[in-house]
Amino acid sequence: MAYQNRIGDFKYALAVNWTQEDVRIDYMDEQEIRDAQGNLVDAYRRTGKSGGAIFGLKTDGFFSSREEIDRSPVVSGYDRKNLVPGDVKYVDLNGDGVIDQYDQTLIGGNKPFSYFGFDINLEYHGWELSALIQGVYNRDFYYGDATYNAGFQGVDQGFGQAYENVLNRWTPETALTATLPRLTAGGNSYNLNPAYLATDMWVRSGNYIRLKNVQLAYTLPEKFTKAFLGGVKVKVFVAGQNLLTRAACSEFDPEVVDFRSYPQTRGFNMGINVKF
Repeated sequence: MAYQNRIGDFKYALAVNWTQEDVRIDYMDEQEIRDAQGNLVDAYRRTGKSGGAIFGLKTDGFFSSREEIDRSPVVSGYDRKNLVPGDVKYVDLNGDGVIDQYDQTLIGGNKPFSYFGFDINLEYHGWELSALIQGVYNRDFYYGDATYNAGFQGVDQGFGQAYENVLNRWTPETALTATLPRLTAGGNSYNLNPAYLATDMWVRSGNYIRLKNVQLAYTLPEKFTKAFLGGVKVKVFVAGQNLLTRAACSEFDPEVVDFRSYPQTRGFNMGINVKF
């Protein structure tokens, strides 16, 4: 949708675009699962959900004591004796006393994905200002990269580096504010992908809005160019790219979403256009 008009010598043009994508699974031949009481468990059924829906285990913070570990359900295949305070506490959704594939539920990605843009162009007495703003919303992504999430992964018979996010790890002193489980040099599958299941701890919002491009230009007056430059048209401009970004997840560039890849760069350029 676009609109342009003028108020005296002031000209303006506005354009807006908005697109929504929604892919739904109408039917999937899924196994019928019932809990210990015989009730139908449908929390992780794909039928009727988005094609990009993310399913996995729900988390409920971190274990704070040995006693809490001993009385809580743990993931099937793991010995509770090897768990310690600071490990992730998962939710037993079906109440059968064990955490497994049947405790999966929808943890993200079930909303219609939408992206939008605003294009603005203003002109007044030789001055021109143009800008492009773009963004997305209702976007979730799953980031299960162990090198980034865990830190100090095994590399060449040693340990690799860690990243800034490890500062939010569980310790006895940060037990009330920690957002990530305890550090485990070399990795900890129980906290990252227990039994190869996804968890809501690694779901991130990909929503963002960004000032993608902006340009300010000035065209020299015609009287001046005719008098001193023989009528040559001269425009001076300065422009910038990716100047401002507001993102729900600040860990990655919202257009790249991968700490291993180079992010979108912020750039500036200026120049002169001459037309004879």
